[in-house]
Amino acid sequence: MPISLILIKPLAEGVDLVLHGLKLYATSAISDQAVADIISELPAANIFSLKAAKSKELEADCGVALTGGFTHDDCLYKSDLEAQSDYIGLSDMSKTTLESYPIRCAVNGVQQNKMHTPLEIKAVMGAGVVHKYTQLGKLGALEVALANATTAEAIAALVW
Repeated sequence: MPISLILIKPLAEGVDLVLHGLKLYATSAISDQAVADIISELPAANIFSLKAAKSKELEADCGVALTGGFTHDDCLYKSDLEAQSDYIGLSDMSKTTLESYPIRCAVNGVQQNKMHTPLEIKAVMGAGVVHKYTQLGKLGALEVALANATTAEAIAALVW
């Protein structure tokens, strides 16, 4: 993500305020009240920029959550794109046979190949779908809150 520095305004000789991301920096010591006054004067364009940056941050956080794994029956399953593809393939295979298949997951922090029946494979896929839509729902709620945020503080307060 490119770094953007926005010079807010000079406060006095040799004292400038600079907005970097969501943090406000001064080139010398200023009072908390002066900072609050400056933030309250940020033009709508800067609020729009803050919202755009926060939206990208939240989308990236959602992506990490989506592909960071999910838990089902005390086992942590991978949910990256390769794992998702594997689950779909196993689900298709399990429709035509009663055989069990090994699926890699972590039990008590230890990775292992755990045998899964067709019904267990279906349950794992169901848990993965619930995980996906839970994360997307969380992103949706944060996006609504972001759309309604009117201050830099309210925007900064939105975290994954």
